Amino acid sequence: MKSYLYSAWSGLLLLTLLLFPHLSVAQQNDTRRPLPQTTYASGNEGAWHSYTGMHYISVLSAAGDEVWAGTENGLLRWQINDDIPTRYTTADGLAHNDVRALTVDLQGRIWAGTDGGGISVFDPTTETWHTYTTADGLVDNVIHTLTTDHTDRIWIGTSHGLSVFDPATETWHTYTVADGLEYNHIVALTVDHTNQLWVGTYPHGMSVFEPASETWHTYDTNICVITSLAVDDTNRIWTGGNSNCGVRVFNPATETWHMYTTDDGLAYMNVVAIVIDNAGRVWAGTEIGINLSVFDPTTETWHTYNGSFSSWATLLTLTLDHAGRVWIGTENHKVKIFDPDTTTWYTYFTAGTPVGSAEIKALTVDHTGRVWVETTTKMSVFDPTAET
Repeated sequence: MKSYLYSAWSGLLLLTLLLFPHLSVAQQNDTRRPLPQTTYASGNEGAWHSYTGMHYISVLSAAGDEVWAGTENGLLRWQINDDIPTRYTTADGLAHNDVRALTVDLQGRIWAGTDGGGISVFDPTTETWHTYTTADGLVDNVIHTLTTDHTDRIWIGTSHGLSVFDPATETWHTYTVADGLEYNHIVALTVDHTNQLWVGTYPHGMSVFEPASETWHTYDTNICVITSLAVDDTNRIWTGGNSNCGVRVFNPATETWHMYTTDDGLAYMNVVAIVIDNAGRVWAGTEIGINLSVFDPTTETWHTYNGSFSSWATLLTLTLDHAGRVWIGTENHKVKIFDPDTTTWYTYFTAGTPVGSAEIKALTVDHTGRVWVETTTKMSVFDPTAET
């Protein structure tokens, strides 16, 4: 009987190798598997390269020569000059396959916040994973947002408070409303130039943590949910949110707030995303239509550029490329690009081009200047220097 089974298995293996000579038994368990790819001419400059066959991508992060993408089916890792990504799942040591937040620490380690499994850290020098959960001191295993401060501490936002991990001492600490947070539901995090941590909470409010004194201070934002935070060169904190909040800026030096509205030139009162360019200009993407409002700090004035007046063309995310152009991810399957030097709009991703029918969920730029665009099922990369 054993001889018969061995012969049957050997025959099946031989048939597989004859029919699929490019495969090997080892490859069947290999995490590096090619994804379907297509290259597109851009029509203006450079070229697009797309990867398909992925499960709902939710977050992107560029780190050195690598780009990481969190999905519902694990974490994808691209070497910038390698077309074949590596996928990590629970089988490799990832805490949970649904990855919702990413940050990179000062040692180049990747921290992946998951939807129910806690947080996993990947050390690229040893190619190993380590996971932390509520059993280790994390306040909740469902992670919403992550950031790293200037001393390499990892801040983890959840629905039940804010946890911080210090890799130097391997210690955890959790902060809640009892410690000074406005609310326990954390929706946005950023670190300013003095290493203060700014926290946007739900249903409203913003709290700041002063590491030198280990104290919290909370600012009431009325009904505003702060969903976007950015720090300018003068250490002012720019905030965007919903509930008709406009753009608010806080000056820590004077402890004062200033609010900008449509009366000042802002396109719309619900602000989805804020980015600050190298000239110190503040770009605010608003909810209705593809409208970009820009604040010029030298003139203290706003100007709005309209990329689309359609109410269904909703802006979801913003980023800046190395040429200073503003990239906009939308809900209606398009990437729009605005060049402030020429005040020109470009549109990509109509039907039949790289993304197809999917929301543009996130954008990031690697150190070579290539722009990575993620949707629910596809990753596309724009190389401005490529010839087509």
